Amino acid sequence: TQKATYDFKKEYGFGDMPVNAVGDWGTLQAKAFTFNKKRNQLNLKGYNQITTDKGILTAEKETRIYRNDNKSVSYGNATIQQAESSMRADKIIAYFSDKGKKQIKKLEAYGKAVITMEDKTLLADKVEVLFTLNAKNEIKTAYAYGNVQVITTKGTAHGKRGVYSPQAQKVDLYDDVVLEQNGNFIKGTHAQTDLSTSVSRITANEKNGGRISGIFYKRKK
Repeated sequence: TQKATYDFKKEYGFGDMPVNAVGDWGTLQAKAFTFNKKRNQLNLKGYNQITTDKGILTAEKETRIYRNDNKSVSYGNATIQQAESSMRADKIIAYFSDKGKKQIKKLEAYGKAVITMEDKTLLADKVEVLFTLNAKNEIKTAYAYGNVQVITTKGTAHGKRGVYSPQAQKVDLYDDVVLEQNGNFIKGTHAQTDLSTSVSRITANEKNGGRISGIFYKRKK
């Protein structure tokens, strides 16, 4: 950076000009920064970007790196890009495995969360994603809560909460479930979709007297 201030007694520093850094967290860029050595916390201010061999994290407002806790919190249209998948939300919390490998073991996204994986998109108010701690660091399971939508080339599914298991190619949706495809729709309490075959199985809660309902249109020639 071109200008920065550091108080050795308080062990606190800051800078209001663009900053670049390289370290065990990757390559960092930001419009400004603060650093608290006692807390071992680095705040990247304004538009910021963290680049590692595992992916790229960006945010428009701020990213706080809690080095002692192996955790980062990003605010303002935060985005994580990894290989063929990406996550975007108002706020993203990333939990890392250790100080060495810096593999992501869990992500939490709040506010207009969107996950894109190849030809599938998952939208929700809140999403929690668990990762495999192997060489590929792939998504193991994704849990979605509030206004959940799963969009594929075959159609759209809605529910109040959902579970996505990419290894099994399964999506489970619960509560006020609606499946839509080509103008047809079916409603129920629980739906499980096999993404490899696009076959969905939908059920209703018998205890509450629930039933499956839907409308199917004749396909036009």
